[in-house]
Amino acid sequence: MDGEKNILGLNAKGDNITPSNIAFSPNFDDSQDTATPIVSLWRNAKNLTAQIYKNDPDDDKNANQKPIRTLYIDPEVTKTYYNTSTGSYTSYTGNSLGWDGTVWNAKTGQYDTATDGQYYYKISAESESGSTDKQSQTLPIKLDTVAPTIDFDKSSLSVDSDGTYHLKATLKDELSGIASFGKVVVAINGVSATYDQPLSNSHTLKQAIDVTLKSDQVAALQAGKNSIQIAAYDNAGNFGDAEELVQAPDKTTYGLVLYDLNDNEVITTNSAIYHRRYNTITLMGSYPSNFYVNGKLVEVDPQTQVFDMTDSKNGIPLPEDGKFIFSTDEAGENVIRVVQTRISVTEPVIHLDHANEKLSTDQTTFNMSGTLDDLDSLDTLVIGNLSTNQMTNITKDVKSSGDNKGSFSADVPLQFGDNTLVAQAADEDGNVDDVVKFTVNSSADAQFMSDPSSVISFDNDLNYGLNVVSSTTSSYDKNTQTLTISGHLKHAVDDNGLMIGETAGPKRTVVNYDSKTLTFETKIKAAPNTKVSVPVQVKYQGQNIVDNSLQFYIDTTLPDLSLFNESSLQRLSDGSYQIKTNQSPYQLSGSANDNYDGYAININGDMIENQKFSFIFSKGNNGQMSQFNVPLDLTTGDNIADITVSDAVGNQTSKKVNVRYYKATLDQPIISASTTAPTNKSVSLTAEAAKLTTDAPNDDNIHTEYSLDQGKSWIKYNDHVAIGANTKVEFKSVDDYGNESAVITTAVTNIVPQVESQATISTRYDAAHKTAVVSLGMTDQLPNPDVAGTSLQYSLDEGKTWQAYQKPLTIAKKQVVQARTVDKAGNIGRVMTVTLFADNGAKPSGNQKPSSNGNSSGSGSNGSSESQNGKVSGNHNTGSDLTPFNSTSSASATALTAKKANNVGKAALPDTAGLITLSVIAAGVVISLIFMTVVTIKRKHD
Repeated sequence: MDGEKNILGLNAKGDNITPSNIAFSPNFDDSQDTATPIVSLWRNAKNLTAQIYKNDPDDDKNANQKPIRTLYIDPEVTKTYYNTSTGSYTSYTGNSLGWDGTVWNAKTGQYDTATDGQYYYKISAESESGSTDKQSQTLPIKLDTVAPTIDFDKSSLSVDSDGTYHLKATLKDELSGIASFGKVVVAINGVSATYDQPLSNSHTLKQAIDVTLKSDQVAALQAGKNSIQIAAYDNAGNFGDAEELVQAPDKTTYGLVLYDLNDNEVITTNSAIYHRRYNTITLMGSYPSNFYVNGKLVEVDPQTQVFDMTDSKNGIPLPEDGKFIFSTDEAGENVIRVVQTRISVTEPVIHLDHANEKLSTDQTTFNMSGTLDDLDSLDTLVIGNLSTNQMTNITKDVKSSGDNKGSFSADVPLQFGDNTLVAQAADEDGNVDDVVKFTVNSSADAQFMSDPSSVISFDNDLNYGLNVVSSTTSSYDKNTQTLTISGHLKHAVDDNGLMIGETAGPKRTVVNYDSKTLTFETKIKAAPNTKVSVPVQVKYQGQNIVDNSLQFYIDTTLPDLSLFNESSLQRLSDGSYQIKTNQSPYQLSGSANDNYDGYAININGDMIENQKFSFIFSKGNNGQMSQFNVPLDLTTGDNIADITVSDAVGNQTSKKVNVRYYKATLDQPIISASTTAPTNKSVSLTAEAAKLTTDAPNDDNIHTEYSLDQGKSWIKYNDHVAIGANTKVEFKSVDDYGNESAVITTAVTNIVPQVESQATISTRYDAAHKTAVVSLGMTDQLPNPDVAGTSLQYSLDEGKTWQAYQKPLTIAKKQVVQARTVDKAGNIGRVMTVTLFADNGAKPSGNQKPSSNGNSSGSGSNGSSESQNGKVSGNHNTGSDLTPFNSTSSASATALTAKKANNVGKAALPDTAGLITLSVIAAGVVISLIFMTVVTIKRKHD
């Protein structure tokens, strides 16, 4: 039904509903602006939910759709039953179930009328018996704000051979359909009539009509451009009309056609063409050229040959005789047409006794009297009391007083206090005079006499039933915890006869009232969030005429409303919150609570929870927290959400959230390293932030994040990232909305903390030339590729200068040879030292011991204070294994042996000349060799 309780979708007979015709038009024209279901329930129900869907929710293919509105959730509903007091069955309905056709506009934070189309109103509920199975009913409903269209046929106006005139047109309405009652309104040059046009189908989108014009409309047709108007309704209550200017079918000339003035018309103050302020009329019609009316020029549009006078000040003065002479000249000699009317623009005149006066009386009635002029034209005379909305038609009681005048007199009931008494008359032509009035203050009260308990009335709509006091109740002071009760008496009562509230004893509290105005005011102590009963007693002539009480439920506590992570949200100047996201739907979550049960949560006007209210105020707080998590479908930009928690007595807490949505794939940051060359220091990685896309919001910002654990955790990039060891570092762009770029991985591979291999020195003695050949090598095989670029260097001046090793060195004199490895990263290996031709003394005996323990170790330098362990090993130049040299055993004349694996740093010297190879690998060992005579091995400390 609509707001006026008219049933939507009724058929032409009004005895059944056609579902396809159920429609409404929320266009604020007071016609079918809302749609409210009337529900009958076989059983008591719980969690009744009223929702609006865009597509049929009972169709399986729409199973995943969301409702566009959730209008109401009722935790408990009583079943339909027969009410003996009303003699009818009850039904479940109400404004809470009504849909006004609006949906939430997240961009504006306001409600907009939904687009025209088919919608579905679904009501679902559970049985109170405990079954969780929901039952539902779906009602199709069309939202249609577009009026039906009317197309005139090519020959819309025609006449039969028998003189019958026909008007043909086609009605169209593509959504709700032509109104099922099948009526059209036709106006011919302002003469209108309603015609029945039965529809061809129960739901008709297109209907051809053929109207046989009535005689008065045929008479209104003139030779010229006649105004033909057709109007019709659709099932949503929209009114559509169309106008066509056509020649009368039996006419050939084009003369004067008037659309709003006819012969014998009565022009009154209610006539649309009459303008009381200037005493003029304005006309519409058609004529081929300009013309005059009673000497007043009327200009005609030369293109359309239509005139439309809109300036009432410059309208046609009203002639006293009602004769309008249309002519082609100002003097009125060349007459086109004469229209005779009757002028009746004089309103009835009432001479009301005591008009505009202020009177007082101690009576319960007042006699209204007066006279009026032009009794013969009187149609209606009404007098009454506006204060009590009691009006009486006393036309039949008016008496003639001669000279076409009349008089009247009638008693009007008064209420206690002020009364506004009025009189108004209308004549036979419908002219109505302005209301004439005066006021009477009565100290008597008829109601008090018949019902003394009515002596007292309270301000702020207080009554003896339930009175709710909330945070918005102006009569309650939360700071002082006092409730102000005020009102007035209709009659003076006994001294100390007004008692409101009580003191200890209990003893009633006397309240003084103003003896002139009979008003009173008192304050009652009332703690918040309690139930308070205030006794009221009034005594009159020694008798209790009032013995009652005012009941107050006082709840001034606002509900609690918290948003998830509220403390971290951005707070705007208007108090609202702002969230930036790239997720849609966005999960709006939070919690609500109140001191008492019975609160409801609404988001964007849609109810998501409604608790049952138990009315328990005297047993302490019983509110329970509720949590909500509602998905919001977002569009790019602002999406405003309004969250409101309302308790059962009207206290409200609201919060507004602006969810700003922007989704994009960001460009990657540009990563550069402080060096790509080999280095033994840390490498600094620098990220140049990507630029935002052109469509990015103005408040968006972009930054770079990096990860050192393969994306498990991310760190915001500030200046640079110092990398101390070879690894992979991941970078990405991130903006304020949570958008990210693809991850870019940068591998740092050029950090070389130490040389890849240490230097070795191998010597070969050439007895024939008495020279030594020194070859340099490395302890370990270099990686491939050798990023560090490891190479060998030697020094012949005890480390003062170093040269790149290219080929073996030939030494013929005493010489200290040093060797080391270096790389491009700046690392320097340990220095290896060999002294050649150190002593030409006597040949040592086979059991001579070298200094130290015969096992040599050494150390080198990598350019830092750190030391690294090295190796010393001896290799024969042929590559064969050598037997271990023992300082206590005799030396072999044919071989110099050193066990590669187990006797590092040991050497043997032959007692005869021959080919000798000595390899020293031990890091940090200085070896002095006397070829042909003696070998001395000694440790050189670093």
